[in-house]
Amino acid sequence: VDGYWTGELEDRRVNGERYPKLLSVYPVRDARGVIAHYVHTFNDISERKAAERKIHHLAHHDVLTGLPNRLSLQERMELAMAQARRQGTLLAVMMIDMDNFKDINDTLGHHVSDALLVEVGRRLLGCVRESDVVARLGGDEFVVLVTGLSAVPTAATVADKIVSSLASAYQVGEYRLHSTPSVGIG
Repeated sequence: VDGYWTGELEDRRVNGERYPKLLSVYPVRDARGVIAHYVHTFNDISERKAAERKIHHLAHHDVLTGLPNRLSLQERMELAMAQARRQGTLLAVMMIDMDNFKDINDTLGHHVSDALLVEVGRRLLGCVRESDVVARLGGDEFVVLVTGLSAVPTAATVADKIVSSLASAYQVGEYRLHSTPSVGIG
């Protein structure tokens, strides 16, 4: 219909809070067919947008640790490789597996091993820059993508920092756990 418009906008509530809304504008014509005025309707779509954000997050992040998952890692690796080519820098991919994890899981249960994995993810994030990527592939498998490297030895320095951090004892509830990482660099 000529003069009809619909789209999403951001609006403010009386209290100043911003929210998304779906606005539709309809023309109202007089007896001669000329637009006399417009009527608009809107729907607050805050809940729908929040649900969309949650679904997107779940599709791209590990549920347990909140780290990027395999799908998100693949997308980020493609971007990082393109950026490295443009800027003439290097990147390193580190595969990390926690030794003795299966034994901890089998003897102490999922709740303890899950808490251990969350702590491993937290420690990994503490070892890298914000521009790097830490992802969980599943189980006790993590990947660290280190970007913007100027020299290969820098990757070894980051790997040493990761090994040192992850090899320290973990306090999970009443248990003091020891699990060292195996790290492969590519």
